[in-house]
Amino acid sequence: MLATLYILSAVLHLFIAMSMMVLLLEESHEFKKQVVALEDTHRSETSFFQKKVKATEERYRALFDQASEGIFVVSEEGRILELNAKALRMLSNESRKVIGTDLLPFLNLDETKVDGDSEGGRIEALLQADDLVITSWEVRSTSVDLDGSRMLWDNQKPAFQIFIREQTNKAQLEQQLRQAEKLSALGQMISGIAHELNNPLAAIKGYLELFQSDQNIPEKTRGDLKKVMKESNRAAKLVSNFLSFARERPAQKEVSDLNALVRRVVEMREFECRIAGVVVDVDLADDLKATLIDIDQIQQVLVNLVNNAIQAMLDTEGPNILKIRTFSSKGKSVVSICDNGPGIPPDLQNKVYEPFFTTKEAGAGTGLGLSIAHSIMRDHGGKIEYRESEDGGACFVLEFEGSETSPVVLKGDSDEELKPIDKGTKKAPVQVGNILVVDDEESIADLLCEMLSILGHEATACHSGKHALSKIEKVDYDVVLSDFRMPGMNGAEFYQKAIEINPSLGDRFVFLTGDVVNSETQEFIGSINTKCVDKPFQLDAVKVAVNSVLSASDSVMGVS
Repeated sequence: MLATLYILSAVLHLFIAMSMMVLLLEESHEFKKQVVALEDTHRSETSFFQKKVKATEERYRALFDQASEGIFVVSEEGRILELNAKALRMLSNESRKVIGTDLLPFLNLDETKVDGDSEGGRIEALLQADDLVITSWEVRSTSVDLDGSRMLWDNQKPAFQIFIREQTNKAQLEQQLRQAEKLSALGQMISGIAHELNNPLAAIKGYLELFQSDQNIPEKTRGDLKKVMKESNRAAKLVSNFLSFARERPAQKEVSDLNALVRRVVEMREFECRIAGVVVDVDLADDLKATLIDIDQIQQVLVNLVNNAIQAMLDTEGPNILKIRTFSSKGKSVVSICDNGPGIPPDLQNKVYEPFFTTKEAGAGTGLGLSIAHSIMRDHGGKIEYRESEDGGACFVLEFEGSETSPVVLKGDSDEELKPIDKGTKKAPVQVGNILVVDDEESIADLLCEMLSILGHEATACHSGKHALSKIEKVDYDVVLSDFRMPGMNGAEFYQKAIEINPSLGDRFVFLTGDVVNSETQEFIGSINTKCVDKPFQLDAVKVAVNSVLSASDSVMGVS
């Protein structure tokens, strides 16, 4: 029995031992599975981070190489360890081996200012230097700005990362900004001068027109008055040029035929070309698209360019040829005007659009022609460019946006003579009106009253908005003819107060404008949809405007 018990006990212990061994084996297998899983996870994460590091390196390399600045990594001694594509172009146009090359010889660093006792002293001095110029292997020099900082490079070696920027674009932008500010200030000054000139010119031209229209004056006196009128028109044209330069006359654009406009200009200058011995070669494209332009402004540009070409060829020998071409290019309508004169020297080509710059002799030109042309083309969304002519002279190219719309038919220039009238006998117009004239210039107010009186109207003059308002409170005027720029109370303020007194006057205003001074003024006049007469005005313009208001008033009241 005892032996049997020992045997059973031994078997039980053996069974227990084997069970524990099985359990240990299962735990070992599970642990192995976990280790394998962890290893797979680690391998996957390692692969992910390796890909991410590679992508980051590629992105860094792309940013490094595509940077608009030259980037150098240099040792403390100044040896180039790494550089990007822009930096390489700064040093050479060719593919050269520059790694290990000393950077400082390419820069105009004063080596006497370098602290030779400190590590990186040459680079520290370089980072603090001003007015640096980088000179390439091809001896191409460029002014640069430079900054940088210390860094750790391969194997944690001390190094410097240096950024070098070319100053060329910066200098050009600064120059353009200064030019824009100068033109803006000059435009404001010219605007004021033009307005002040327009008032006396309006009086002079108005009285000349009255005198010249008088049938009782002798023919010799009439001829002399025509000469004075011609010079007055010349002065008025100069004022108009000033205002065009100041961009204060809004363009009246319509779809037009550029070829027809070029033909008109050639016909206008035909006599001058013949006198100057200039042969005009015109080649107009049949497929040229119509363009949205202000005909008068673009005609002014073309006439100015043709006149410049004629004058440039006056002192040249041999056949003088003026070539005018129209053609289409990339959807744009193009006009080129080229001569075989002396051309423009390279050092002056950037100045031709500056106001008052001229290569002509003193008194031969105002220097405003190309400035005005540049302003007009910019307002039209086009551009004007100077190029050297194939014949060695100057060539100006105008580009316009094309249009699919059919162009308007250009009307001929009017050269009608003023018809004499008898000032002693007032002829009643179709509509007789009681008209209030408001202008702070007494001479202009009196002139307008005399003009209106000759036309058969009753006219009352006022020299301030305040005085005119007192008249409006007492009299219901058929037309109010008012200056826009007046001291104390301008035309807009006067208009608002006048219609508060008499709302029906809102449609009876005619404004006189020496210039439309700014966008707010243009917007105001456009918002009330009133008539305008430009100064210096003509008798016919005043007559048309007044009759238009009177006709509208009669139509509203049912008068046939």
